[in-house]
Amino acid sequence: MNKMLSDEVTRLKYQIVSDQSGRLVATTENGERWIADKIEFIIRPKENNRREILAGVQKKIADEAQINETGLLKYYDFFRDEDDNYYLIRPESELDGQAYAPAGPEDACRGLLRILRIMKAFHQHGRIIGGLSRGMLWQDAAGELVLQDPLVMNYLSSWLGGSDYRYDLPPEVIRGEAWTTAADVYSWGVIAYQLLTGDHPFTARNDADRVAQVLRGKVIEPRTLQPYLSPELSALIVKALSLDPESRPGLEKLWTEFSQLLDNGRCVVSAEEAKAYSVKAGQSLKRHQSREKVWLWFRRYGAVCLAAVAVLLVGIFLTLEFRADPVITKEHTPAQVVDFYFEAVRTSNVPLLIETLHKAKNSLESMVSNVHVMSVQTATAVTPEKRLRIVIDELRIKPIVETPDEYQYEVVYKLHVNMGKKTQYMEREDRFTLRPVRKIWRITDIDVLKSNVYEVENTEETPQDAS
Repeated sequence: MNKMLSDEVTRLKYQIVSDQSGRLVATTENGERWIADKIEFIIRPKENNRREILAGVQKKIADEAQINETGLLKYYDFFRDEDDNYYLIRPESELDGQAYAPAGPEDACRGLLRILRIMKAFHQHGRIIGGLSRGMLWQDAAGELVLQDPLVMNYLSSWLGGSDYRYDLPPEVIRGEAWTTAADVYSWGVIAYQLLTGDHPFTARNDADRVAQVLRGKVIEPRTLQPYLSPELSALIVKALSLDPESRPGLEKLWTEFSQLLDNGRCVVSAEEAKAYSVKAGQSLKRHQSREKVWLWFRRYGAVCLAAVAVLLVGIFLTLEFRADPVITKEHTPAQVVDFYFEAVRTSNVPLLIETLHKAKNSLESMVSNVHVMSVQTATAVTPEKRLRIVIDELRIKPIVETPDEYQYEVVYKLHVNMGKKTQYMEREDRFTLRPVRKIWRITDIDVLKSNVYEVENTEETPQDAS
């Protein structure tokens, strides 16, 4: 069942009811019963985005119409009702969306092998999964792993809230290269690391440091965190997370080696072997943590790493290009503070951006930090005109409240980041609230009224847009 529907037809297609178990059931006029998984958007799509989203999901459904594999939860339709609620339609089953929780390491390995089998099916049909996230990992009534439709969920991930469907970009994708089968292997390695150790391979406390860790490529062995894991399994996962895509095992080799470990009972070691290694593991962990602390210190404060660090330090001019930037004082008006904010976005000036804010959520700080880090990391590899930067296409600022203690502005803007193979676009309508903090105006609240984030594949590689 693969239906390419217009918006009008979709409105009349299903009736959504709740059965005795609380599941949402989609029924049709001819008596078909399907399960409806409601999609909760962080912000409801605007009128001009609804058809785009519906068509985009339908295309992803069509792209994988021929792919059938045990453990793959496929969706067959995408439906919007008259109340502007959105539902993904799947066959009736006992799945209730419960997150996958393996009973132990060997159970986790069986689940990971199932993911590899599904990934093989996609690659054999010329499809790239494009990222694995913890939110996709469901389990059936028997506790077996079920992979929620990856193409569909990755397409919708930018509109969904929370971190369940957030996946980590491989280093080459961060650098602007296309997502390949090797990038899928890397994404599998991240999920394998998390399921088997309970930790993320990159444990930085903020997005900017985490991106830098990914680009650095230093991963502590999984068995150092969990000594019961076999050295062969631990080494295989580390290879999957190699910084260089050419150094990662191909999917077929990864499948073969991982299957052999599972068949031979070498995913875990005996209790005696694990106990014997635990002392060494503790020492290795301390060394790794010490090296990470030193690296992070030099990244943030060291003179040698000054150009690369620096995204989180407030009030310090990181490079010569930042030293001429203004410092906000009591003399600056609220309107000037808003201007400084967007100047910081345009120039990826993290210290200035942070200086405009005071405990304000929904800012562009994370985006600006990531763009600055990636730009600095690739500074020696590309010419200045090709460095990653944020381009503000449109900006409208309208004052709506002006009192001695509070200013509010309606801010509408569009921006994009050219990442080589693709361009990421953002359209936002915000309400900025500014209040005096120690007699200096700061942005204290950013309320997102409308938002749209999407990516477009570039037909040919062009130099970075001028700011």
